[in-house]
Amino acid sequence: MLSPAGTVLSVAAAGHDEVFAVTADHNLWKRSLAAWALVSNGSFQSVSGADISATASELFAVLTDSSLWEYNAAFPGTHWEELDSAGVLAVAAAR
Repeated sequence: MLSPAGTVLSVAAAGHDEVFAVTADHNLWKRSLAAWALVSNGSFQSVSGADISATASELFAVLTDSSLWEYNAAFPGTHWEELDSAGVLAVAAAR
């Protein structure tokens, strides 16, 4: 079980059979291959996914400092890129 009832803040699909979830403790989790894995401790507020092609997806996230980030497997390193620094953002949304 990922989290007790009522403690998931945000859930989004991104990538082939991948689901991301932010729990009330602001941890980011990723489910792939039928198992949950912790991605990051205590810095996420919300996530939103978007399919950009038949084989690629992106994930957008707002951190607890209100900065906006994008996750894309094509990005080098950790696959995360900051889109907007801390400030006024409250929720990530994608279409």
